This record gives sequence, structure tokens and C-alpha cells, in this order.
Amino acid sequence: MSVQLNSLVSALDSETRLKMLECLLRGKYGCSALAECVEKDPSTISRHLDKLEKAGLIELKRHGKQVHCTIKNKKKLRQLFKLLKEFEKRS
Repeated sequence: MSVQLNSLVSALDSETRLKMLECLLRGKYGCSALAECVEKDPSTISRHLDKLEKAGLIELKRHGKQVHCTIKNKKKLRQLFKLLKEFEKRS
């Protein structure tokens, strides 16, 4: 597998990161709001965001002390989620 594909598979191998992506599909979030959305402590969110960003799934924009997170390509991510759900049904 390519490095980029390995990074993508690794990023998706976490229930927390999948929940984060589901939240982000609904809109832009700051780190604290995203932590609340996935019911995790804000201190644990940054390492998850780093993995998602390295996989090319999200974009992080800094506004002063705030970091805002958005999905890079919502259409492709929705297609990926659909594929994962189909795969899950067949397993």
C-alpha cells in the first residue's frame, strides 16, 4: 500500500476519529466543540486531529488561539462512509 493509503486507513481505525468526521460533516467546529460532539476531553482531541489532517481528510485553520476544523472534501468522505457501511453489512 502507498504511504497515503496507509495514513488514511490508520486515520479511520478509530471510533473517536470516525465520530469526529461525522460531526465535521455537519459543519465547521472548533476543538472544544468537537470534543463535546464526540464526548471526549479536549486534551485528547489534538492527536486525533493531527492524524486526520495527515491523512488529508480535514483542514485545520488557526484563528488566534482557536483552531477550526473542516472536512476537505465532504462528497468523497460521504462516499467513503457509504462504502464502509456496506462493507460492515457484509461482514
